[in-house]
Amino acid sequence: METVADLQYHGGTCGRRHGHPELEFAEIIEICYASQWDDMWWSLPKDMSADLMLEFRQGGDVIEPITFEWEWQGKRGTKRGPDGEPTNISSYTLNFDRMEQTNNDTGVVRRFRVVQVVMQ
Repeated sequence: METVADLQYHGGTCGRRHGHPELEFAEIIEICYASQWDDMWWSLPKDMSADLMLEFRQGGDVIEPITFEWEWQGKRGTKRGPDGEPTNISSYTLNFDRMEQTNNDTGVVRRFRVVQVVMQ
């Protein structure tokens, strides 16, 4: 039986010792939607997470907040249009120092985390 000690990190792949095929993994940003009833995390898509993590890593020694937008399919209501009309696009900021996401439209702050998942 293989253990975690049998896995080695290789910059985007996780190779198993003893000649086993390599596993590819991805970093996924997850936003906390915990409530008093459950501990739920919402995952950003793999490509969006990769782009945001790349932007974070390119920041060097200074950890700057990163802003991104999310388009809600079929949902309208956030007032961000030029004349204040409802739109389906929300703006968010990730603060990696505090591991917090702020909704720039509503001011709601949620925790976030970065997880590594094995891709199939």
